[in-house]
Amino acid sequence: MTTSLTSHTLLEKLKNFVSSRFIYEDNNAVMEDLLFSTPEGLVGNQILRLRRHELVESWKTILFVSLASKEQLRMAFRWAANVKDDIGIKEATDLYLIGIFEDDFLSDDEILGYENNELFCRKFFLRKGETAECLFERTFLARLLGDKDSSKIDDPLSLALAKTFEKNKNFDPNAWRIALLSGKTGTELIEELF
Repeated sequence: MTTSLTSHTLLEKLKNFVSSRFIYEDNNAVMEDLLFSTPEGLVGNQILRLRRHELVESWKTILFVSLASKEQLRMAFRWAANVKDDIGIKEATDLYLIGIFEDDFLSDDEILGYENNELFCRKFFLRKGETAECLFERTFLARLLGDKDSSKIDDPLSLALAKTFEKNKNFDPNAWRIALLSGKTGTELIEELF
């Protein structure tokens, strides 16, 4: 799968994709040390560390690689293992590898197998015909459903009551909301609502 994306352009697209929800670092001494641990023969790698605005100490580390062979894929896994050792136990559970294949050296089933194996880190690879945004939506970076602005989250109860009201105009969503949030159970709810 020849693609015009590189690990650098994918990183830039990711920064734009998450900028309203995450704070990121892509250039500091820690990341330079992590890049230094890259196996020889694996070039063009990128690292991004990010965290949600409200979570001060919860950094996630994302490794970006462009891969042209199975040997480079093995090197990428070795690099992920090195990084996992270097970042420490606290952050090791939030280590991700995002890869782009420059050629068709793996089948779709092989790619899926690598993604499902969480040895060293969680892995995501750009699939044939997939955009960068679609790739990001398959990860923890995905936007919340039904909301382009993730700073505002819809109440699921309100959504369910509104959808029920659309289908049945005799339905009183306010009465149901009050009853469901009253703490009453079983028979008490039935008596109040019916």
